[in-house]
Amino acid sequence: LFFIGTMLLPGAVTLVPSYLLVQHFPYPFSFVPVLPSGDPYPSIQLADTLWAVIIPGVFNSFGFLYFKAYFDTIPDSILQAARVDGGSELNIFRRIVIPMSIPVFAVVMAMQFNGVWDSFLWPSLVIYNSQNLPITVAAYKLINAFMQTGSTTTAALAQQATRASELASQGLSWNGIMVLSILQSIPVFLVFLVSFRYLLKGVRVRGLK
Repeated sequence: LFFIGTMLLPGAVTLVPSYLLVQHFPYPFSFVPVLPSGDPYPSIQLADTLWAVIIPGVFNSFGFLYFKAYFDTIPDSILQAARVDGGSELNIFRRIVIPMSIPVFAVVMAMQFNGVWDSFLWPSLVIYNSQNLPITVAAYKLINAFMQTGSTTTAALAQQATRASELASQGLSWNGIMVLSILQSIPVFLVFLVSFRYLLKGVRVRGLK
């Protein structure tokens, strides 16, 4: 019920506390708490790094429910037989549950990867250095720069001449932007191929049972 309740919150509600967390993890405040001695508590600065995009995308309430639903379908007879053979709970989970749950791991991994890879709003908020921008945000900025250089008036074109020559020397054009969009979709396609294979394997196993 707790995790389902978190799904009822709009994503915009969590932007501010999430932003404060990456500024000085693990404190969701606009300041770092201070020890009685006057020194601040240890904190980690995740802003303007790729970890600020990756770490929040590791856990998701949808993925939690996927795992919960899949684990509930594992027959209790298999787990009881492993307990009778003397297996500990950790070994049962590591040697039996995880190998049987590869399909759900693949599906959740693909779902989380696609969400993080294609995200736009969150990376644009927490990453400031252009060299660390994900390809989605970088492509958007390139399109804006290209459209600004394509001014129709003579005065605006003269002002943007230097910038336009720099972008042209870097190979920036509409064709280049389209190629960049295709390159962006390649990792998503590869992850889909891997997860789809395991998804079909899980469907066949459930169908045979």
